[in-house]
Amino acid sequence: MATNALTMSMKEIIGLYLKRWSIECLFKDVKHYSGMGDYPTRTLEGATNHMRIVFMARLLLAFLRTMRNVGY
Repeated sequence: MATNALTMSMKEIIGLYLKRWSIECLFKDVKHYSGMGDYPTRTLEGATNHMRIVFMARLLLAFLRTMRNVGY
């Protein structure tokens, strides 16, 4: 691990890396299983809109999974 945050403790640095790892896993899942990498547009606006839709679908799936686990 490398950082330029010299005032942070080792525990804080490891905590930041662990948060980043979960974000990396989220992007990997979205890219591989939700079609984020398959957008049919060539404009930045189109790609941004596609990413928004994919993440909204991912949030909806997570919400539905949570509701199913609590008995709804």
